[in-house]
Amino acid sequence: MRICYDYIIRNTANSRCMDKLAENAGENIYALMCRAALVCADICTSIYGDTKENILVVCGPGNNGGDGYVIARILKDRGYKVSLCAIVPPDISESINDTAFGRAVKDWMLSAGIVSIPVFKSEILNGTAYVIDAVFGIGLSRDTPRIFVELTESLLKSSAHVISVDIPSGIDANTGQVRGAAIKADITVAFTRPALGHILLDGPKYCGKLYVVDIGINACILQEVMSSFPSVIENTPLLWNGYYSSRNDVSAHKYNYGHVCVMSGEHGKTGAARLSAMASLRSGAGIVTVASPTNAMLENSCHLTAIMLREVNTRQDFKGILSDARINTIVIGPNFGIRDAVADFIEEICNTEEFILNKRSLIIDADALRFYQDRREMLFALIRGRNVVITPHTGEFIALFPDLISDVRNLYNHDTEQCNLPDIVQQAANIAGCVVVLKMAGITVIASYNQKNILLNAAINDRSAPWLATGGSGDVLAGMIAAFAAQGLPAYAAASLGVWLHNEVGTTLMEGAIADDIISGIPRALGRMLRLMYDGMSDYC
Repeated sequence: MRICYDYIIRNTANSRCMDKLAENAGENIYALMCRAALVCADICTSIYGDTKENILVVCGPGNNGGDGYVIARILKDRGYKVSLCAIVPPDISESINDTAFGRAVKDWMLSAGIVSIPVFKSEILNGTAYVIDAVFGIGLSRDTPRIFVELTESLLKSSAHVISVDIPSGIDANTGQVRGAAIKADITVAFTRPALGHILLDGPKYCGKLYVVDIGINACILQEVMSSFPSVIENTPLLWNGYYSSRNDVSAHKYNYGHVCVMSGEHGKTGAARLSAMASLRSGAGIVTVASPTNAMLENSCHLTAIMLREVNTRQDFKGILSDARINTIVIGPNFGIRDAVADFIEEICNTEEFILNKRSLIIDADALRFYQDRREMLFALIRGRNVVITPHTGEFIALFPDLISDVRNLYNHDTEQCNLPDIVQQAANIAGCVVVLKMAGITVIASYNQKNILLNAAINDRSAPWLATGGSGDVLAGMIAAFAAQGLPAYAAASLGVWLHNEVGTTLMEGAIADDIISGIPRALGRMLRLMYDGMSDYC
């Protein structure tokens, strides 16, 4: 994996580390605050135009509030009608003159010609068209005070347009949860890189449109931060430059691009396997076979053309298929049925020399995961350390890893340990000894037992793909991951590229889209992925 600071996702710890390293390197923190405020003020100006409406800046007691004081001063200097209030009265004594926050407060007071800072009251919002939220930043670690709750309630009743500085106040930067109350922004201006709180749980709903802006932190500092912390990384194909390439070898044949075998369910339960199989073929697998029970052969044969079909009923039948070493990736689970054949077939795969030598990959999804929810230790013992990807949705994840998270509601409550999704998925990968892909609405988290970095695929802004919420979408994803594994990519890379490509197709869909439409969109999305990887495009970075 090729990781650089361009892909890091911030949290409270690494953001504070950035600030500290910048200060240690001689960076003036007030100058950094002014740069951040200037970028925010420029975005405000592009939105406000030449408005004569009232603009209210609401500031908190920390450096996020300091940003707000500087933004207010810049906008006032540009001729806007600006007023400012604080959640709590700032300390304006001589003792804070040397702090960045203190300088920001004093410079605003001097510019505005005032001797004290008014405290927020709901009537201040009367006649206000625009609000800049600079109350709490990425350091928020407890529930918000009552006066802040009054602010959020007042804003909900107003029609004011809201811009949040760095993160909507009240959103936990590590988890995306609402800490008691939160401001719902129309626009959020994030500094340097997005934070987990912009992406997880309630974060996207409260951020509105997310702008990520450069405020001039030295690249060496960002790289040092990455090397100092286990990092959550934005999932992008650029991580895998050199691992995957287009079909440009004129001497290659279909088996050079791998052979995927997808296990079909019984009569009346075959569609999911066919979706996986066709997704594999469209995603670049050289050849794909559906292994079908006898009672589903006619059903499958009526629908398959480019996909091969083999009859499999027993463990011995399947052993015959696995004797072909060219079949280097197996998909089991999509509507396969929760039956003993799951264990028979997975055990048979795990006993093959190709699997033991990591020359054969296994993608486990849906019914196969549900089969093992009460036999999880048996599964983990078989797959540990091998080229295996499991792709649970939230319910399947909870069933497989009950000691990590017992109920889906824990993902959305105020228990910050339960809400730390990346950490939870990393623990699951360590327990299972494989790659885990947790599928949630708007978020996919990818972790591997042998990696310190966790990948986060977030459907925000122009990467939003609500049309992927359709039956069979997960079956398609399993097939896409299998295609990359069949082409020789390590399990982690295959999962990463499959998830990204799946989301990329989703961004091009529209109302009424179904799983078949995802498959139809793969070739164009694959082309865009390759251009991104090799032509230096940065649209998705």
